[in-house]
Formats: sequence, structure tokens, C-alpha cells
Amino acid sequence: NVATGASPPSAKSTKAPEMAWWTPEQLRQFLDFTAAEPLGPLFRLAAMTGMRRGEVCGLRWANVDLDRGRLEVREQLLAFQGKATFSERTKTDHGRRRIDLDPGTVAVLKSQRVRQGQDRWAMKAGYQDNGLVFAQPDGTPLDPESVSKVFDRRVARSKLSRIRFHDLRHSHVAHLIAAGEQPLLIARRIGHASSSFTMDRYGHLFETADSQAASAVAAMVDGAVVTKL
Repeated sequence: NVATGASPPSAKSTKAPEMAWWTPEQLRQFLDFTAAEPLGPLFRLAAMTGMRRGEVCGLRWANVDLDRGRLEVREQLLAFQGKATFSERTKTDHGRRRIDLDPGTVAVLKSQRVRQGQDRWAMKAGYQDNGLVFAQPDGTPLDPESVSKVFDRRVARSKLSRIRFHDLRHSHVAHLIAAGEQPLLIARRIGHASSSFTMDRYGHLFETADSQAASAVAAMVDGAVVTKL
């Protein structure tokens, strides 16, 4: 048996990385800290939509409607053998989705489009227009792995608690739960296959939010008692 001499992976190596997230205040500090940097708009979009790294890096302007404040996830940019490769297949079938944007993120994307226009003018014939929302100054695709490395360095410089780029996605989900959003809406927004998967993954946060919701409703009812004859 050719597998006899193989060393099986340890339980630790096969265990999924532990989830971590920032509070809204921590996230605001980081976004302010990186706002003026080239990848600042990318970090903002990932944090405010829960999009995966490949989805953000592969986003094209053709799938962004700034007038309506929404975008569509149709493809992703993957890092494969040291090269960036586009794929029209998202991680799951539900990964192809529409995401509404907040006004602040729409404003950031409008500024990003202006900045790209300046890059295009500066590079002239040397600019490669791939229609990407986030790209190198010459229009070529970003390296997703390099994006994560830049993120790690900025987190270290910010003095905030260390999280991975993917934890921006977890942070967004945690904030949605804290805001009282329903599991089905959250699952659709972040591209989960089902709301039950979202519940399984973030169940402990839903339990906390449910307790807070009960207290909030009681406060509204008990605090808004009006005697009218």
C-alpha cells in the first residue's frame, strides 16, 4: 500500500483557524488608519460587505452600480501557483449574489474610480484596462496573497488586535448579528449556502444577540407605558 509510509496530518493542522473579529470601534480605527493608502478602499469594501478576498480582488466596474448603491459578485480572482487567475465560479453557488452598499462605501468607491482615471492618464498607452475596481497602477490584477500581506503589516502598525484579512468577513457578520439582522438576510449577503450554515457557524453570537433583543424589547415596552383615558 503506497499510503503505508505516509504521515497523516495532525489534528491541529486540519483544524480550521479560530475566528476573530474587531468591534465596530476597532474597525473604524483601522479604516481611518488606512483610508489614504492605495489598498484602503479595498479594505473598506471587504469590511463593509463581508466579501471574500478573491471576490473583492476580482470585482469589475461592470458589476458595480454606484447610483443604486449596489454591486454583484460574479467572479473571483484566485492566487494559484504564484499567479493571479480569474474564475467565473464563486466558492459556492450562492456566492453569486447582489450586495447593497452603505453611502460611505459608495463615496469611497467613487473616489477610487477617480483615482484610477488618474492612473490611466499617467500610464497612457501602458495602462492595461481590465475593468477592475482594484488593480495595480498599470491596471493589471492585484496578487491576492500580496493583499493579505499588506493587510497584516498594516494591522501590526495600527497596534490593534491581530486578525487575518478573512476575519474582516467575520467582523461584518458579527456586526450584522449585533444589529439584529436575521440569519437568512446575513446568509444571502455573505454568500452562505443556507441560513442554517450561518447559524451553525455563528450560533454563539446569535444567542447573545437574542438575549440583548429580549432586553431591548422589554425596555421599550416597560419604558413606554402611557396612561391615556
